[in-house]
Amino acid sequence: TDAFVEPIDANGVCSKLEGTCSGFNKCCPGLVCNADTEECENDPNRTITSVLEINVEQGKAMVEECKRGRTVFLDRKFTHGPDMQLAICPPIGGHKAVYDNKALPSLQIETPKGIAIIAPNDEGTYYTATGEGVTSDKNFPCDETIDCDFGLVCHLDETNEA
Repeated sequence: TDAFVEPIDANGVCSKLEGTCSGFNKCCPGLVCNADTEECENDPNRTITSVLEINVEQGKAMVEECKRGRTVFLDRKFTHGPDMQLAICPPIGGHKAVYDNKALPSLQIETPKGIAIIAPNDEGTYYTATGEGVTSDKNFPCDETIDCDFGLVCHLDETNEA
Protein backbone atom coordinates (compact mmCIF):
# COMPACT_ATOMS: atom_id res chain seq x y z
CA THR A 1 0.00 0.00 0.00
CA ASP A 2 1.39 3.38 -1.00
CA ALA A 3 0.45 6.81 0.29
CA PHE A 4 0.68 9.94 -1.82
CA VAL A 5 -0.16 13.61 -1.57
CA GLU A 6 -3.36 14.87 -3.15
CA PRO A 7 -5.52 18.01 -3.03
CA ILE A 8 -8.11 18.22 -0.29
CA ASP A 9 -11.02 17.60 -2.69
CA ALA A 10 -11.48 15.90 -6.06
CA ASN A 11 -11.20 19.21 -7.94
CA GLY A 12 -7.92 20.16 -6.25
CA VAL A 13 -9.62 23.11 -4.59
CA CYS A 14 -9.59 24.27 -1.01
CA SER A 15 -9.87 27.74 0.46
CA LYS A 16 -6.58 29.37 1.44
CA LEU A 17 -6.02 31.83 4.29
CA GLU A 18 -8.84 34.43 4.39
CA GLY A 19 -10.69 32.50 1.66
CA THR A 20 -14.38 31.72 1.99
CA CYS A 21 -15.50 28.55 3.76
CA SER A 22 -19.25 28.72 3.33
CA GLY A 23 -21.36 26.19 1.49
CA PHE A 24 -19.25 23.62 -0.36
CA ASN A 25 -15.97 25.48 0.17
CA LYS A 26 -13.63 23.80 2.66
CA CYS A 27 -10.50 25.23 4.23
CA CYS A 28 -7.12 23.80 3.27
CA PRO A 29 -5.32 21.64 5.86
CA GLY A 30 -3.79 23.76 8.61
CA LEU A 31 -6.71 26.20 8.46
CA VAL A 32 -10.07 26.28 10.23
CA CYS A 33 -13.32 27.99 9.28
CA ASN A 34 -14.37 30.99 11.38
CA ALA A 35 -18.14 30.55 11.66
CA ASP A 36 -18.70 34.28 12.23
CA THR A 37 -16.77 35.58 9.20
CA GLU A 38 -16.98 32.41 7.05
CA GLU A 39 -13.28 32.86 6.28
CA CYS A 40 -10.41 30.40 6.68
CA GLU A 41 -7.96 31.18 9.49
CA ASN A 42 -4.77 29.55 10.77
CA ASP A 43 -5.59 26.58 12.97
CA PRO A 44 -4.26 27.50 16.42
CA ASN A 45 -3.77 23.80 17.16
CA ARG A 46 -1.45 23.25 14.17
CA THR A 47 1.73 25.09 14.99
CA ILE A 48 4.29 23.02 13.07
CA THR A 49 4.84 21.63 9.61
CA SER A 50 6.61 18.38 8.90
CA VAL A 51 9.60 17.98 11.21
CA LEU A 52 12.46 15.68 10.34
CA GLU A 53 14.92 14.80 13.09
CA ILE A 54 18.62 14.61 12.23
CA ASN A 55 21.37 13.67 14.67
CA VAL A 56 23.61 16.55 15.80
CA GLU A 57 26.68 15.45 13.85
CA GLN A 58 24.79 15.09 10.56
CA GLY A 59 22.80 18.31 11.05
CA LYS A 60 25.89 20.37 11.84
CA ALA A 61 27.75 18.81 8.90
CA MET A 62 24.87 19.64 6.52
CA VAL A 63 24.89 23.30 7.55
CA GLU A 64 28.70 23.51 7.30
CA GLU A 65 28.69 21.90 3.84
CA CYS A 66 26.04 24.38 2.69
CA LYS A 67 28.17 27.26 4.00
CA ARG A 68 31.05 26.00 1.86
CA GLY A 69 28.79 26.02 -1.23
CA ARG A 70 28.73 22.25 -1.59
CA THR A 71 25.82 20.18 -2.82
CA VAL A 72 23.76 18.80 0.07
CA PHE A 73 20.86 16.37 -0.27
CA LEU A 74 18.31 15.36 2.33
CA ASP A 75 17.05 11.79 2.05
CA ARG A 76 13.45 11.26 3.20
CA LYS A 77 12.35 7.72 3.94
CA PHE A 78 8.64 6.92 4.01
CA THR A 79 6.78 3.95 5.45
CA HIS A 80 4.30 4.13 2.57
CA GLY A 81 5.94 4.81 -0.79
CA PRO A 82 9.40 5.30 -2.23
CA ASP A 83 12.17 7.33 -0.62
CA MET A 84 12.80 10.91 -1.81
CA GLN A 85 16.02 12.85 -2.17
CA LEU A 86 15.72 16.65 -1.84
CA ALA A 87 18.45 19.07 -2.95
CA ILE A 88 18.93 21.58 -0.13
CA CYS A 89 22.20 23.32 -1.15
CA PRO A 90 23.76 25.18 -2.83
CA PRO A 91 21.29 28.03 -3.40
CA ILE A 92 20.42 28.37 -7.10
CA GLY A 93 18.86 30.97 -9.34
CA GLY A 94 19.10 33.97 -7.03
CA HIS A 95 17.88 32.08 -3.99
CA LYS A 96 19.35 33.11 -0.63
CA ALA A 97 20.75 31.29 2.38
CA VAL A 98 21.01 32.71 5.89
CA TYR A 99 23.44 31.15 8.39
CA ASP A 100 24.30 31.85 11.98
CA ASN A 101 27.71 31.26 13.55
CA LYS A 102 26.78 29.54 16.78
CA ALA A 103 28.51 26.41 18.09
CA LEU A 104 25.53 24.53 16.64
CA PRO A 105 24.90 26.52 13.43
CA SER A 106 21.58 26.73 11.63
CA LEU A 107 20.51 27.43 8.08
CA GLN A 108 17.45 28.98 6.43
CA ILE A 109 17.57 28.58 2.67
CA GLU A 110 15.28 29.28 -0.27
CA THR A 111 14.92 26.14 -2.40
CA PRO A 112 12.89 25.74 -5.60
CA LYS A 113 10.19 24.10 -3.41
CA GLY A 114 10.20 26.83 -0.73
CA ILE A 115 12.00 27.67 2.50
CA ALA A 116 13.93 24.90 4.27
CA ILE A 117 15.25 25.38 7.80
CA ILE A 118 17.92 23.15 9.31
CA ALA A 119 18.50 24.00 12.96
CA PRO A 120 19.26 22.42 16.33
CA ASN A 121 16.43 21.96 18.80
CA ASP A 122 16.42 24.21 21.88
CA GLU A 123 18.34 21.68 23.97
CA GLY A 124 20.93 21.01 21.23
CA THR A 125 20.25 17.26 21.35
CA TYR A 126 19.28 16.90 17.66
CA TYR A 127 18.70 18.95 14.50
CA THR A 128 15.42 19.41 12.67
CA ALA A 129 14.62 20.05 9.02
CA THR A 130 11.34 21.94 8.54
CA GLY A 131 9.50 24.07 5.99
CA GLU A 132 8.03 23.74 2.50
CA GLY A 133 11.47 22.84 1.16
CA VAL A 134 11.20 19.44 2.89
CA THR A 135 7.49 18.63 2.46
CA SER A 136 5.92 16.53 -0.32
CA ASP A 137 4.32 17.90 -3.48
CA LYS A 138 1.17 16.49 -5.11
CA ASN A 139 1.53 12.79 -6.06
CA PHE A 140 4.73 12.37 -4.04
CA PRO A 141 5.13 10.01 -1.06
CA CYS A 142 3.93 10.84 2.44
CA ASP A 143 3.16 9.06 5.70
CA GLU A 144 0.68 11.61 7.08
CA THR A 145 -0.79 14.98 6.10
CA ILE A 146 1.83 16.92 8.06
CA ASP A 147 4.38 15.62 5.49
CA CYS A 148 2.52 17.44 2.69
CA ASP A 149 2.82 20.89 1.16
CA PHE A 150 0.30 23.41 2.53
CA GLY A 151 -3.21 22.75 1.22
CA LEU A 152 -2.67 19.06 0.47
CA VAL A 153 -3.55 15.88 2.34
CA CYS A 154 -1.90 12.47 2.53
CA HIS A 155 -4.00 9.78 0.87
CA LEU A 156 -3.51 6.03 1.36
CA ASP A 157 -3.85 4.27 -2.01
CA GLU A 158 -5.09 0.71 -1.49
CA THR A 159 -4.40 -0.23 -5.13
CA ASN A 160 -0.70 0.76 -5.01
CA GLU A 161 -1.33 3.29 -7.78
CA ALA A 162 -0.47 6.95 -7.34
